[in-house]
Amino acid sequence: MGGCRSHAHPITWAGRQHVTAVTQDVRHQPSDELLSAIGGRSVDVLINNAAQGAQHAEPGDIAAEGVLNAVDVNVAGPLRMVQAILPNLLAAPDPVIINVTSRLGSMAAQARGDYSELSTSYAYKISKAAQNMLTISLAHDLAGRVRCWAVHPGKLGH
Repeated sequence: MGGCRSHAHPITWAGRQHVTAVTQDVRHQPSDELLSAIGGRSVDVLINNAAQGAQHAEPGDIAAEGVLNAVDVNVAGPLRMVQAILPNLLAAPDPVIINVTSRLGSMAAQARGDYSELSTSYAYKISKAAQNMLTISLAHDLAGRVRCWAVHPGKLGH
């Protein structure tokens, strides 16, 4: 099962016969189309690759709405997906939830000043840190039933 916000670049899965792409805006509850596509089948892997940020701003100029939007997409969105298909995950023999995160969501790295040269929005950093906590919490609560990973894809671009 692959979900995407836009079909602008169709998803191709070479050699995969059991993958269905469904457009899903994670700011809302999973669509009937998504739930219908899954049906009663087990889901082996859920990859939550939601990402939303906001304009970088000085602390006095940060829009709270931008932070809330990023949290809605980057934290509540993956949670909505997990909640919607948890029964399908639990029906799989060795299910995995992968939440795609960012090094910018690491509180330890931020505290050390590791990425101080990057002008990334507060909204993005805050929401990815919260997503990391979501992943840790899910891993704790689903231990022995579903493996939960936070995965940073590496530096993209230059």
